[in-house]
Amino acid sequence: MKFYNRKKELEYLSKINKLAQRHTQLTVLTGRRRVGKTELVKHFLLSSKEEKVFYFFITRKRTKSMLEEFSSILAKQFPILTTDLKSWEEFFKFIFEVGREQRIIIVLDEFQNFKYVDNSVFSILQKYIDEYKNKSKLNLIVIGSVFTLMEKIFFSSKEPLFGRANHKILLKPFSSFEIRKILKDNNKKHFLDLVNFYTVFNGVPKYYYDIDNFKIFDKKFISILEELIFCENALLKREGFDLIIDEFGKNYQTYFSIMLSIAFGKTKASEIANSTGITVNNLSQYLGELNDHYKLITRKMPILANKTKNSRYVINDAFLKFWFRYLYKNWSMVELGSFKQVLKFVKKDINCLFGQNFEKIISEMIIADKIKNFPIIAIDQIGSWWSRKEAEIDIVAINKKDKQIFFGECKLNSKKVNLELGQKLKEKSELVQWNNKNRKIFYGIFTIGKIERNLKLKFKKQGINIWEMV
Repeated sequence: MKFYNRKKELEYLSKINKLAQRHTQLTVLTGRRRVGKTELVKHFLLSSKEEKVFYFFITRKRTKSMLEEFSSILAKQFPILTTDLKSWEEFFKFIFEVGREQRIIIVLDEFQNFKYVDNSVFSILQKYIDEYKNKSKLNLIVIGSVFTLMEKIFFSSKEPLFGRANHKILLKPFSSFEIRKILKDNNKKHFLDLVNFYTVFNGVPKYYYDIDNFKIFDKKFISILEELIFCENALLKREGFDLIIDEFGKNYQTYFSIMLSIAFGKTKASEIANSTGITVNNLSQYLGELNDHYKLITRKMPILANKTKNSRYVINDAFLKFWFRYLYKNWSMVELGSFKQVLKFVKKDINCLFGQNFEKIISEMIIADKIKNFPIIAIDQIGSWWSRKEAEIDIVAINKKDKQIFFGECKLNSKKVNLELGQKLKEKSELVQWNNKNRKIFYGIFTIGKIERNLKLKFKKQGINIWEMV
């Protein structure tokens, strides 16, 4: 599969490389696993046209073995290195010394693994950065997938490398627009294809590479899920464990039970407490860590709300939500190989996830001005709205200056779009307290597929716009 997007990140890495002509530069590149950090850097290295480029992958093997490997890599371009480097002290001194004489790019991938190999590396690196920062032309890029560890190593005031990074790049998954390009390039052109793939694989490039590598883009969506996730040797069967178990360590089961609860729609603290059996007092600590420290969940508020009592917790990563809901929930059956039974539940249940992600995609399109004839031009806020009495509106968008407000509903199935839906939307909009006496209101319904022309005309008379996504 070809390399997509990342234009801004590549430009930034090139800018950093120019800065390294004068002084040592240290860039910290983080992001979830599979988001394309290594591919981004490799693409940058290929396009940088630098002669001295070195890529080192940090594994959890013994220091001696790694240093022998790294010495061999360096010796190919530096004949002066006639014997293996014996310590990390020698390794870092060598690359910083070489950087005094010529430009050199060093990439250390999975840098956080030094914590398990030899955590004195952090102090050693600090020493050489401080000593050589103004007299070496070293461009040092460190990549890490365990977000919490990388944050601690470089951005905790108690750690040796605090304040040493010149640049920080948090690589995010692709937007739904970029995923649609990938899907169209693989003959998946319908808007429903985007909803399907984005619901499970989100904007994570590696998953689309896997689909392409397995040559299964031409298969039906459920068959792709079966091959990649729901079979004995499926590549992504254990993905949830692989993605986050290193973050939690030995206490992973408590965090996993909370994530499972949220994945099944237990979004209020009281609901999560009842579902997991964790007391509300203890739960608040775990929810705080998942939200603030691990960045795996978000505490969401209804748009325009000024109180926290009506908040909901949501899982940030679409694949993790899918994995907890269907794999981890049924792990006993997965281990027994009862994949047909699990898939039967997926087919029956997954439409609710499709609906949620359809709302997310539409919101992204509104923000990016990709909805044709959308009535509000400059949007200050956008989000969902809900009341404590369970009234909900999928999309609310606001222009504060002009006192404009848009209320929208999203329906996957165009056959379920009727006049009653529009009438209920108007009724619910009256519950939203914002400039009630002096606001310009717009209404809209988003659906996939076509609805009857006569029905569209009736909606138009009622002042309700219809957008048919195809």
